Amino acid sequence: MPDNLDTAYVNHTSSTSVHQDVLADLYERRWVGIHYGDIPSLNKEEWKSDHGYTTGGNAVGRLCDYAEEGKILSASYTGHPDLDGGRLVGTIGASDENEDDDVLLIVCRNKRVEGQERGVVDYLRVKPGADISEVEAEVGGLTTEAEQVVREAIGNDGFDEDDPDYRILKGLEFNDEVEWVWNRDFPGLWAANKRQTIAGWNTGKSHLYAAYYAACESKIDDMREVKDKLPDDENDDNIEDVGLLSEGQLEVLCSQYLRRKHTEYFETLPVGGSLSGVDIVARSEENEILAQVTFTEDVEEKLRRLLSYADHSTTDQNVRFYFFGPRKGKEGLGESIAGYPIEDIYMPIKDVYDKFESDDSTIVDSSTEQVAPTSILDQLLNVDLSDDNPPSFD
Repeated sequence: MPDNLDTAYVNHTSSTSVHQDVLADLYERRWVGIHYGDIPSLNKEEWKSDHGYTTGGNAVGRLCDYAEEGKILSASYTGHPDLDGGRLVGTIGASDENEDDDVLLIVCRNKRVEGQERGVVDYLRVKPGADISEVEAEVGGLTTEAEQVVREAIGNDGFDEDDPDYRILKGLEFNDEVEWVWNRDFPGLWAANKRQTIAGWNTGKSHLYAAYYAACESKIDDMREVKDKLPDDENDDNIEDVGLLSEGQLEVLCSQYLRRKHTEYFETLPVGGSLSGVDIVARSEENEILAQVTFTEDVEEKLRRLLSYADHSTTDQNVRFYFFGPRKGKEGLGESIAGYPIEDIYMPIKDVYDKFESDDSTIVDSSTEQVAPTSILDQLLNVDLSDDNPPSFD
């Protein structure tokens, strides 16, 4: 991988204004495309000043920045049912190994026209920031159908209809290093829950780096190995291994901790938000167990919500509360909340991880055939890629 590439994503969702057949075509070509209107311009200031569309201008600006800077990109195509549950991961734009920073102006047939199928009609490669006049100078290189579409859009500042026959997308083409990965193989990609159409991938970006190195370069088979491959400005020395687990995986880890701490432990509801404010609902020989796993430092409100279940127990057992959160979240809580000593209920997630990492004797029952705690971590952090890929749409 070229050195020091940052991360970003593009989502092609079910709410997009392009038909799923167009999404299939983009996927097959290893392209991404955004649609914020059919103005054939790659100049964000032109979008804002001449067309009064700030949101579209900002999105086009980000697209052009990615082309010039180069990125490791995640592209989901969930608007197509056969492409849900995974994404393309690879590099786009210029880099130390690739000087191509072109942006694509893509003309798509969004409806069947005279018996022709939906999909990409033709496209132009233009430089980032190209304005309408620069695009217009190049449209003669398009097919007749595509040229007419672009000229109509130039003349009318887009299309008059709400649901036109064509769409003009702005896009990027993946470089050679691109592969499909399933969310099930990288839970952190799914948990990141990126909602915008196009943006930088900030929180949880180590999961995207891991997906790239595992799928595109076959250089890692354990999430912990990605720390040695992060760009210099990511301060990888400060990234703790516990941060490489997704939220769902941390919930599993905390449930395993409780299983080892209590005899005859069993979960009565699936782990992960079965009740509002409660992630783990379980029973043991002596207690009903309610636990919350949170990843934000503003914990007091969540802790009070968890403790409010004390008056709503569904059994005659005592209720035992556990609150798993960040170490800093414990600061400022005082000695007790609602009569419960903080020391008895608050457990830093990092401390749980450390116990598993060190095979702490307090979570190992020598009288049973429990899997070693370190083996639990190995299973959670293992990278094992699925062999299957989405169907071909050719």
